[in-house]
Amino acid sequence: MTRSTVDRETIATFAPVVYLHPYDNHRPASVDDYLRAVYLLDDAGTVLAETVTPEVLERHNLFTNYLRFADDRFPTAEDDFHTGVRIEADPRIAGQGRCRAPVYVKTFAHDTHIDLKYAYFYAFNGFQTFRVGILDGFSKKKRNFLWARYARHEGDWEHVTVRLTPDGRQLIGVFYAQHGESLFVESPNVEEDTHPVVYSALSSHASYAFAGTTTLEDILNQPGLLPINWLKAVDTTSFDELDALRYYAKPDPFFSQVEWRPWGEPDLLVLVDEDPVAGQWLAFKGRWGPPRLDNTHIDRPPAMPQKAQDRLFDDAKIGKFFGLLSDKYLYGAGPTSPEQQGWWNEQEQ
Repeated sequence: MTRSTVDRETIATFAPVVYLHPYDNHRPASVDDYLRAVYLLDDAGTVLAETVTPEVLERHNLFTNYLRFADDRFPTAEDDFHTGVRIEADPRIAGQGRCRAPVYVKTFAHDTHIDLKYAYFYAFNGFQTFRVGILDGFSKKKRNFLWARYARHEGDWEHVTVRLTPDGRQLIGVFYAQHGESLFVESPNVEEDTHPVVYSALSSHASYAFAGTTTLEDILNQPGLLPINWLKAVDTTSFDELDALRYYAKPDPFFSQVEWRPWGEPDLLVLVDEDPVAGQWLAFKGRWGPPRLDNTHIDRPPAMPQKAQDRLFDDAKIGKFFGLLSDKYLYGAGPTSPEQQGWWNEQEQ
């Protein structure tokens, strides 16, 4: 049974520290900034409003309506532009960046535990990350790489749930949300005694408890063939110089590490139960981004050893011709809000 909401001090005390991938061009964003940059459209693509406010969303609150950037601009291989807040230099540590985007928080106090849901908004889910095995003479090389335009979509809501003891004094564990599922980690790594550590995956922004590369799906397995030995769809939260990432555009300014510590500035923790404006946009039933973004154009991957990008490019064209490519990579759908996705109503197990 849910009791009262949780005090702001507890929310700040247990707010996660999020490590953003240094090569991710698509950073966290403010909902307010996003609404100022979009149009509201209906299912026929007709513009309903060029100035979007929470009040406008209330007046046009239909499942079939959606938001879309006013400039109708989307990342491509030739133009993987920056979105979200600008990363600033951290005055404490040379070469480190800091993110100053808001985090949207909903709290639940149950008889047996307290759940703190920290929701993160990104203006874009970037290109899918893949991992390829390359045969280079007698050696084998592995590369993580971004491949435009697969899996991109406008709008990206992510979250983690921090679970506490009923008195709100001790951490029980954290639910890390990853592609519609949650992984519970008991007693995760923390910083400053109470702040759970979260690693945000490159482009997809899925949340992980540890740095590394996680396989999502095996795409291709052709042992012994040159130069591509295998291909996998992955999430990566780390960058290893010995396993170099291939990308289209490097963030500018670039920082080797980027931290997001919202508890240091009170305005960055938005308690949605105390914010009537947040209540208005959370109640919007439509999508944050086009419901079917066309990603079917085949782009050449970034340069790799043995010109592996050329073989991947040719294989992708053949796969598209024969209808072998998955729709989850070929089309992107903007998400609905955390409230509409049921995050507020479902207790993670």
